[in-house]
Amino acid sequence: MYMNPLSRKIIPILVMVFLSNSPAIAVVKSGSKCSKLNSTTTLSGYKYTCIKSGKILIWSKGVKVTSSPTPKPSPSLSPSLTPTLSPSPSPTLSPSPTPSPSMKPIVENDSVSVTKPIVYRYINGILERQASISGKYFTTDSRKESDFDQVRVKAFQEIRSKISNSPHINLVFNWDIKKDFPLEIAAYSKDYVEAAASFWGWVFKEPISVPAQLVTEKDLEWQKAQDVKFSDTVDLLIRMNTAEFKNQNSFLGGGAHYWFRSPEEPKLYTLLNFQTPSFATTSYMGSTWVMVPAHEVTHIIQDYYRKGIGDPDVVTSDRRTHATFQEGTATLFGYGIAMKNLGWYSDGLDEFLYSNFKYEKFWKPVKTVDDVIEILEATEARTNEATHSASYPVGALLYEWVIAKFGFESYVHILENLASNPNYSDTIQAALGISKDEMYKGAAPYILAAFKRVGL
Repeated sequence: MYMNPLSRKIIPILVMVFLSNSPAIAVVKSGSKCSKLNSTTTLSGYKYTCIKSGKILIWSKGVKVTSSPTPKPSPSLSPSLTPTLSPSPSPTLSPSPTPSPSMKPIVENDSVSVTKPIVYRYINGILERQASISGKYFTTDSRKESDFDQVRVKAFQEIRSKISNSPHINLVFNWDIKKDFPLEIAAYSKDYVEAAASFWGWVFKEPISVPAQLVTEKDLEWQKAQDVKFSDTVDLLIRMNTAEFKNQNSFLGGGAHYWFRSPEEPKLYTLLNFQTPSFATTSYMGSTWVMVPAHEVTHIIQDYYRKGIGDPDVVTSDRRTHATFQEGTATLFGYGIAMKNLGWYSDGLDEFLYSNFKYEKFWKPVKTVDDVIEILEATEARTNEATHSASYPVGALLYEWVIAKFGFESYVHILENLASNPNYSDTIQAALGISKDEMYKGAAPYILAAFKRVGL
């Protein structure tokens, strides 16, 4: 501590005065007299206490005092003298250690809920799926094969083993894309129609040219004027022009067929038609939309194997080719071709099952294999809207089981028998070597497990 010369002179004088006013200080030692009980003094590192001994007061035996140095206070700095501090340099970080085998990598949650609409988007030719919790989009699924029913795993493997980019010179689509059809949706539709054509192209032994029309509600009058069209396309475009349809921006409808108009007029007709609102966008796509292109191409394959046979009514048609086969297998291949990984494929089928049965009051609760068989029998023919809608997801599950058990070629065997058997039960017996009832009993436990898995 800094001290000026004047201070140096004053301090000894004050001490001397203080000492001269303390009469006992010169004779302090153990046993000598003191004047005030319990008073203390420290001398030469020892502390003495004035105690009473008999009738007199004396200093106690000295107790050694251990003292610690008193820290010197830092000088106060005036604001003008406060030093300016330079910023400390940033620390140099060592590289992150290479994870050891025992360190598990952090995996983001890419899961979805099949009890809610699954959202996809198609951006720059890439299909992505939105995770339910984070809202992030992923192109992959983090689950393992062991997380899924082995029937589903086997069916998916059988379908994906046939995926190829092979040219399909005998199956050609002539695209007629209307100017108001959203460009990204047109790109998605074309990409997955072509993918399905590569999948099925080997079927065709002679050239087949298919008109492929992509229309919106703004093409209503053009659609009305077409000689060849699907019965419900015009009605759908009319609904797209209504105010209540404006929130259906993720809708994609479709139809496909290959047929002779009648035995008396053996002219071949083919048609592929997709319908979507002009205001729709691929930034928000539902999973049923995702599977539509490949679904519709599969219908052309079914019709081709029927050799264009035109049945006189829906009942006769469903007797030859059950609705569960027509719509179920188109749905199955729709998802199998569109979804490049097992998780998305599985979730798509489960969501479709849940959405078709959760709010449909026509069906009783599905609790047993007998309940499943009742549904399979009821959906053979489209007797009402409930049986028609159910034929899509239930039929997909039924033929998942067939393909898993008998292989992909079993499906081809069924196709090959459609033209020669007006009764579908005979087709199953000829193609699989088991009866239709045996097929239902065999598949029912798998289908029941799917109902339970989605909480139905």
